[in-house]
Amino acid sequence: MKRSFAHLLPLFAAPPVPTAPVFQRPARIADETEPLIVAGYRALLS
Repeated sequence: MKRSFAHLLPLFAAPPVPTAPVFQRPARIADETEPLIVAGYRALLS
């Protein structure tokens, strides 16, 4: 039984892989020239 789990030991012993942080837009008032703001206005007003 020990022999069958020997190949899995490195997987469990490996340190966790750090993931990239989730991208968040900075908290500020958006300009009316921002692409997402312009697209939102176009969707609402057309």
